[in-house]
Amino acid sequence: MMKAINYEDIIKLLRTSIIDNSNITASKVLNALSVRGTDLSQIINNTKVYSYSAKDVFLLFELLKNDSGNNFVTKKDDNSMIVVSSYKFHLMIYGNGSDDFSQIIKSIFHQSSVLNNLRDNGIHILNISSGESINEFVNNTLLLRNDLMINLETIYESKNKHDAEYFDIDYNAENIMLNVKNI
Repeated sequence: MMKAINYEDIIKLLRTSIIDNSNITASKVLNALSVRGTDLSQIINNTKVYSYSAKDVFLLFELLKNDSGNNFVTKKDDNSMIVVSSYKFHLMIYGNGSDDFSQIIKSIFHQSSVLNNLRDNGIHILNISSGESINEFVNNTLLLRNDLMINLETIYESKNKHDAEYFDIDYNAENIMLNVKNI
């Protein structure tokens, strides 16, 4: 039986997959929900703060709920539930080498070892976008940006209705649409 996977676990697994399978340092793989905007900066030697330049490659990511994807709970004959949630993992890769690094990211999420590890943890990669290139001003510097979108689903089986505590579920229905609670 697959354990329930939460939002933070998904982020950790996807971020670790990128860091462990590329030459980028963890300090350059940033959650866009926590650091985004014109004051984006990097920390050098744990004390000095510098702006990123065009020669730096760094990426921001967002994990977004995909309301148009598969989001449902279904009850099996043994009263266990299969819970499916759909997400979009949006990657914004900056710097002159961002196009090359976006190809590295795509190859990482096609490696069988990465896919197997994610699958063993209840994450299934559905598809990866071909990418999009734009320019963006960050700290008054024009940077090349390449975006990728990875569509994924989390799937787990629950023998206990409390595993799905973040959802409003009608347990008497055969197939149930999932409604995420506002926490």
